[in-house]
Amino acid sequence: VARLVPKDANWLRSRIAAPVVLMGQHSLPVFCWSIFIGFFGRLGLEWRGGALMQLVVNGGGFAAMVAVAAIAAWYGERGRVPREAPAAAPAPGTARLRVPLLVLTLAFAAMRAATAAPDLCPPDPDLIAAPGQLDAFAHAVRAGGPVDVLAIGSASTAAGGVSYPRVMTEALQTALPGADLRLTVNAARGLSAADMLGQMPEALAQHRYALVLWQTGTVDAVQGLRPEELAQALEQGAALVAAAGASLVLIDFQYSRFLGANVDLAPYEQALERTASLPGVALFHRYVLMRSWAEAGGLDIEMVPPAKRPETAGLLHACLGHALAHFILGGIEVAPATH
Repeated sequence: VARLVPKDANWLRSRIAAPVVLMGQHSLPVFCWSIFIGFFGRLGLEWRGGALMQLVVNGGGFAAMVAVAAIAAWYGERGRVPREAPAAAPAPGTARLRVPLLVLTLAFAAMRAATAAPDLCPPDPDLIAAPGQLDAFAHAVRAGGPVDVLAIGSASTAAGGVSYPRVMTEALQTALPGADLRLTVNAARGLSAADMLGQMPEALAQHRYALVLWQTGTVDAVQGLRPEELAQALEQGAALVAAAGASLVLIDFQYSRFLGANVDLAPYEQALERTASLPGVALFHRYVLMRSWAEAGGLDIEMVPPAKRPETAGLLHACLGHALAHFILGGIEVAPATH
């Protein structure tokens, strides 16, 4: 469907298409709830068949999925900070202070999360060990000076505030003081690997990147895209990154019990593994790492009350960022700095 329907098609802005677009924007909760909706629809058809019941089940199922998407959209809006109305021009010097204050606030939040997290996400050497094959990044680090890093992904990579790419960059900067690490994030909710591949040439042209993080696979699995399509997109993306002279770190799925129970992730993981066997490519096993923390009684965002999820999400990003930094340091055969 994504290939047949252009993203800028005029009919997508019509009222008739609004429910379908809304479900596409919140495909994960819609997919999860559709399993239960389909179960009850099946019960209805077994109880009383016929064309009328079929229409009732189809119409009711569609309405229920639209309702789920609407609730997800409403819940997402509640978590956003409302924008303030335009204010008068700030006094001289005030505008220059806002960015540093914001940076300091985010840095303090990341430090607080990082110091609180060790007991909740103990490092597992077997899960964060990387082969020493990130040669392009290692060469850039040894050369010193600016080292550009590009993070490509979907919703978890696009997270604002304390996000794992930013925490990773700060941790790498501490361990590699001779390099000036600069992070660029190019991510958005709901992007498949093919979507990201389409954006990759323009993104890679912005700077001479030494390291590319590519978080992908979850959307492909949730949407039921063929694993072969994921494998093809990954191989083409890896070729683009190699041609740009950068090392590539793939990042797999975010751990979810419901996702693991209802989607066969194995073919998608195998596609990631095959691409990771290419020179200059490594795979960070985020899913297994997050599952180990949850099973050990540490960080488990699915089990905390809704009110504590933002705080837990910050801790989770801090843990992932530091684990990813250790993984990358192993990939360039540099021991992390101790504190």
